[in-house]
Amino acid sequence: MLWLTIPSQSRLVRDRLDLAAQYALNSAPHPSPAAVLEDAATAAIDALMTQAGGPVWTAADFARLRGHVAGNLFDATIEAVQWVVVIVDVERRVRERLAGLTAAPWAPVRSDVEAQLRRLIRPGFVTAAGTGRLADLERYLRAAERRLERLPGAPAADLARMREIHELEEAYRLRMDTRPAPEGLHEVFWMLEELRVSLFAQALGTRGSVSAKRIRLALRAAQ
Repeated sequence: MLWLTIPSQSRLVRDRLDLAAQYALNSAPHPSPAAVLEDAATAAIDALMTQAGGPVWTAADFARLRGHVAGNLFDATIEAVQWVVVIVDVERRVRERLAGLTAAPWAPVRSDVEAQLRRLIRPGFVTAAGTGRLADLERYLRAAERRLERLPGAPAADLARMREIHELEEAYRLRMDTRPAPEGLHEVFWMLEELRVSLFAQALGTRGSVSAKRIRLALRAAQ
């Protein structure tokens, strides 16, 4: 209902962006720049609704909620789009490094990072992550970039860390394949990405404490 009753901000947001930002939107995985703006606006609405205490169930509360969202949607969408510009730029740098990993020994690492990019940066990723996670996405990509920078100097260590994270990711996938999927698994997805930062680019820091042990406990708790 918020989408239906609040005028679109896409044209206003697009007009505010400089040429570099507009060009960057063409590099997003979405089918068009307009789809990027719609994705950012959807994520902004979700965040603003939560900020205002939504969802709501009465006409009076909806009017209050709509006023809050409508009054802040432009700024919130602009902020989300600015993060998208940063994210797609870091993703581009990661893909450029991947393109240089042509030797056969690097194939497992190349496949691993490519899978991570597909998992994180896909059509609709802004809404899927939520505006509160966009800074984290940028950090995950920078961690992948840092990993690839260091790979030639420590290939054995990289493969050992990759095996550790793959074991946990496989356990997560098995839990997700359960029908119905256990509650509480959504947070494990992000914990796995934080563990990648901890293993491959510790200097970037993590969002809270994370370890393989904590992830295993979270997986068991979600059973």
